[in-house]
Amino acid sequence: MIFLDLFITFFKIGLFGFGGGYGMLSLIQHETVERAHWLSTAEFTDIVAISQMTPGPIGINSATYCGYTAIHNAGYGHLMAVLGSATATLALVLPSFILMILISRLFMKYMHTRPVRSVFAGLRPAVVGLLAAATLLLCNAENFSTPMENPWQFWISVALFAATAFGTGYLKINPIRMICFAAFAGLLLTSCTTGKVKYRIGVSQCSADIWRDKQNAELRMGAYFQDNVELKFAAAYDSDERQVQQIDSLVNEGIDLLIVAPNQVQTISPAIDRAYDKGIPVIVFERKTSSQKYTAFISADNYEMGRVMGEYIISRLHGQGTVLEIKGLEGSSPAIERHNGFMEALKKAPGIKVAASLQGDWTEPTAYETTKLWLNNNKEVRVDLVFGANDRTAMGARKAIAESPLLSLPTPLYCGIDGLPGENGGIQLVRDSLLDASYIYPTHGDQIIDLAIRILDGKPYEKETMLMSALVTSDNAKVLLMQGEELMRQAAQLDLLHEKADSYLHKLDAQRVANWLSIGVILLLVVVFVLFYLYHLRKISMQRQRVANTLWNMEITPEAHVTSPEDDTTAPVEESNQDTVAETPADEQPDEAPSGAIGGAFISRFREVVESRLDNSDLSVDDLAADMNLSRVQLYRKVKAVTGSSPVELLRTARLNRAYQLLLTTDKSVSEVAYAVGFTAPSYFTKCFKEEYGMVPGDVRK
Repeated sequence: MIFLDLFITFFKIGLFGFGGGYGMLSLIQHETVERAHWLSTAEFTDIVAISQMTPGPIGINSATYCGYTAIHNAGYGHLMAVLGSATATLALVLPSFILMILISRLFMKYMHTRPVRSVFAGLRPAVVGLLAAATLLLCNAENFSTPMENPWQFWISVALFAATAFGTGYLKINPIRMICFAAFAGLLLTSCTTGKVKYRIGVSQCSADIWRDKQNAELRMGAYFQDNVELKFAAAYDSDERQVQQIDSLVNEGIDLLIVAPNQVQTISPAIDRAYDKGIPVIVFERKTSSQKYTAFISADNYEMGRVMGEYIISRLHGQGTVLEIKGLEGSSPAIERHNGFMEALKKAPGIKVAASLQGDWTEPTAYETTKLWLNNNKEVRVDLVFGANDRTAMGARKAIAESPLLSLPTPLYCGIDGLPGENGGIQLVRDSLLDASYIYPTHGDQIIDLAIRILDGKPYEKETMLMSALVTSDNAKVLLMQGEELMRQAAQLDLLHEKADSYLHKLDAQRVANWLSIGVILLLVVVFVLFYLYHLRKISMQRQRVANTLWNMEITPEAHVTSPEDDTTAPVEESNQDTVAETPADEQPDEAPSGAIGGAFISRFREVVESRLDNSDLSVDDLAADMNLSRVQLYRKVKAVTGSSPVELLRTARLNRAYQLLLTTDKSVSEVAYAVGFTAPSYFTKCFKEEYGMVPGDVRK
């Protein structure tokens, strides 16, 4: 049947999965996780991640993995799970195959018509919405944890989510690479967390009532003393089908141990067997299963409870009277055993007759309705005592009898089982004379947790554990109630202390995360500083190898544009108050540029003249012109025509170039080099050198 359901489900997904694989994810998640409960949320997330990393469309890959996992989780073998993969994959692609064959011809013919364009105009935003829904469905505590539960994991998940979105969306990094990077980062970062690996214990309660509320509180209290335990509760509300689904879901979520109270003996056993067959230890408590596939059983003796209550009723009625019994849920082991023990005890008192054994389901409303119906059909029967399978059924019967004409007769006595402390518990009801007696049905959730930890730690344990109990009557009800209330007060105080401790630990975790983030920021700044420093060193290294536009490596440019010497009419060669070099006035225009051969000979001669007099700080353009046998104006025109620069600029560049060479090849100080190349002030030399090479002279030798 599951194969047919699998085929129909994925056929429907393939039929309505507009937008490709990513658009199908929300449909697959809804059908397989929320509706059919074939997979857990964590399993579905893992499947999506694996589907993204493997070749092929993500929709088909997801269907393949979902089909396999669903069949395997249902208890079938690997061969049948492979068949499930094939079924899901075929069902997913079949609608597309059929539809594309049928409509491809029509679509190609009418794809440009207005109706078709309108349809696709509506489909496109819907597809985007499906993609957004798939993203939002996966943004849950299963994948990100929570700041309160695990702040370190939560902020790592948020950071990886943001980095992956930014990397693929903005930086256009290949998604496969981003997944690999995220996997490596997750392995590296989560390995930094400390502490023991948590035991995840699933608790499957058959119902939800005050007895189970007390037991759940004791389970949590027991877990307080075990810093490596995480509890996951599920309540079936007396539904066999719901409890089976909850057990399978807990198993699929990867619990390490299962604690279960079966709703009925026969119907829940297959789900428990599946958990046991997967190697998960199973503790059956309070109620039995029809199978022997469990690790340990812990409970009070329900048969003994029924027998003791029967003996008490015999003594209370002095061996004579009529008793009405309200049983528990049909098919549950406590109801069966309590009834059997009760009836066995009454065999010793032939004078006590059982007027009826009415079928209940542990709840007060059902007991009320059942008793009321029986009273209407048996008005002549006098009831001396009502025995309820638990205190709530006894109180339901009391309410029904109080509303009936039997109220004029002597009021019956009422007995039950559970004997809970606290408000409206069985002990208080006995103290207030609403019940004549009750029997304490121990919860002992802390003892169950201790047993679970012993099993998980591989320590010795008892396979069968029977809990001690006691009868509650008016003689001891006040003392037991005082003791119970004191225990409840201490338990509430312990809960408060635990909440405060949790709050402090969460603050500590948040502080730890902030510290790690601060360290990360500091390390990032250090890395940036180191990279900047290396860049600076690289820049200096490149400057050492570069001599730009100097006199000695410049190319001759016969066709260089000749500009007006207007800016050099009064400019000094070096410092305005030290050098006497001046340029041609603005009204003197340069002659036509010399030819290439003549310019080459001219510039070679000019280099020789400049090199021979670089150490002369008083060197002026007039001196250079005299050595070249030219007038000052002629020298300016020819140098400008050949090089595109003025004699003043070339002279300063030549001096700085010589200084650079001296700094590299000699041990002279900066001041000595400055004087050697014709600068009269080391400070001015440093200023010019930095403007030319982008660094101070002292950096050349670093």
